[in-house]
Parts: sequence; structure tokens; C-alpha cells
Amino acid sequence: MTRTLLLASAALAGLSLAAEAAPRVVTDLPPVGALVAQVMRGVGAPEVLLTAGGDGHHHQLRPSEARQVANADLLVWLGPQMTPWLDAAAGSLAPGQGLALLAQPGTHLHDGHGHHHDEGEA
Repeated sequence: MTRTLLLASAALAGLSLAAEAAPRVVTDLPPVGALVAQVMRGVGAPEVLLTAGGDGHHHQLRPSEARQVANADLLVWLGPQMTPWLDAAAGSLAPGQGLALLAQPGTHLHDGHGHHHDEGEA
């Protein structure tokens, strides 16, 4: 968790900002939005695409949401494993403009059968 916060902080710090403009950060799900909000505290707030109670696996990206992603300075999302509806929009972003949390080195996933998968490892 600490490593994820550091990565998000570094990504936000790398954005070129106008004197008073907060970076425009978009997230996929409310828990990711809450994490990013902690990192952005005092600077701004992220835009969360999916509202609480929404289905992160089967959501259909709306044109308005695609515009939010396209206009973002940074997209912080879980990745295509959890929010596949965001994969194409995330793929159209410039390098360094998207942060897929499950793809980060050292991320360990459970498959529901007691097996670990190291997604972020090369």
C-alpha cells in the first residue's frame, strides 16, 4: 500500500501544473478514488468514473466518461483485469498518463483458489 501511494504521489508530482490549477485525475472505482484523494489532499480531488454500487466488471464506458479520460492529466485505475471496459480508453493515453495499479511491480493477486499470481513482475 505504501509503495502504491508513493507511485501515485510521484505520478502526480511529475505533472506540469499551472500556478493554481490542480491536476485533473480520473479513477475507475470508488476505492481507487479514495486512495488517490488521500494522495491529492489539499491539491484537488479525483473524478471517479463508476459510482458506488456500480459493476466494475461489466460497466459500459459512456461517451462522457471517455471524454473525462481523454481530458485527464492522469488516469489511476486497477487495470484491465478488474475494469476491462476502460482498457481501450487507457490505451489511447500518452505514456506516463495512466497508472494501472495491478500492473505495478510487486503486486500479488489471488485467483480465488489459493494461488498467487505476480502480475507486476516481468
